[in-house]
Amino acid sequence: MTVTRLLPVFLALALVACGSPEERAAEHLKKATQLYEQGDLVKAKLEAQNTLQIEPKNAQARYLLAELAEKDKDFRGAIGHLLVAVDSDPDYLEPRIKLGNYYFLGKAADKAEEQAQAALKLAPDNPEVLLLDARVKYLKGDKAGAIKSADAALAADPDLPDAIIFRAGLYAESKDFDSAFKLVDAGIKRLPADKSENLRQFRLQLLAASGRRDEIESDLIRLAQDYPDNTQYRYALAQLYQSEKRPEAAENVLKELVALEPDNNEHKINLVKLLVIEGKVDDAEALLRDYVKQNPENADLQ
Repeated sequence: MTVTRLLPVFLALALVACGSPEERAAEHLKKATQLYEQGDLVKAKLEAQNTLQIEPKNAQARYLLAELAEKDKDFRGAIGHLLVAVDSDPDYLEPRIKLGNYYFLGKAADKAEEQAQAALKLAPDNPEVLLLDARVKYLKGDKAGAIKSADAALAADPDLPDAIIFRAGLYAESKDFDSAFKLVDAGIKRLPADKSENLRQFRLQLLAASGRRDEIESDLIRLAQDYPDNTQYRYALAQLYQSEKRPEAAENVLKELVALEPDNNEHKINLVKLLVIEGKVDDAEALLRDYVKQNPENADLQ
């Protein structure tokens, strides 16, 4: 058998090995999903984009890319992917919910309502759908309807943090702070740390709104202890001390941050700035010289 006669056979085998476009798209999407779950977001994005090279309107790939865009704070890009996802697969619930919530945040009431109504037809008892419906009703001025839908969302899932926050916010708006705190505190008590952080952040807002400012310090201290990798709590604590004319306490908080993350120049610069604000210019200059001496090649500290 000549090479010329064998060539069609080789080509056929090559085509079989490559698989159909649908199979290749599915394989890329599978890899993208696995990489996303493993936390390898860069490679996950590449695999999802590979899926779109084959199937530009693949709804699942678009939704995954929307999630990735959101993590990068590319909200315009996220919305673009979500629009394609719901257009390609009108019965795909998750992108409808996320798209509706984006419209809610943008106060686009009619567009949010369109997604909420479509989602309600797909899953009328889904707590996230009911929460979206509550948000839309609130946006359109139907507070009674918003309360009803929010209560329904909590009945379906009492541990949905966003629903707890939304309903507590409605209580607070009516000056019923006792009910707001009761709902939030119960959620914080039930939920594990990785799911209750947003509730604890919202509790700070409730404390400020209800005039219980004396409790804010203790809440921030506990948050800083429970979430040591999240430096925003220590910065918030330092700002609180500054507002209360407690400069030494503010300094100590920033010194703790420098000790916890000695390679973080931002913490050092902020401590120097704080000393300047407090009128301790000589101390600030001495501290900055010390930092430069410790790391003379660091341009950020020059």
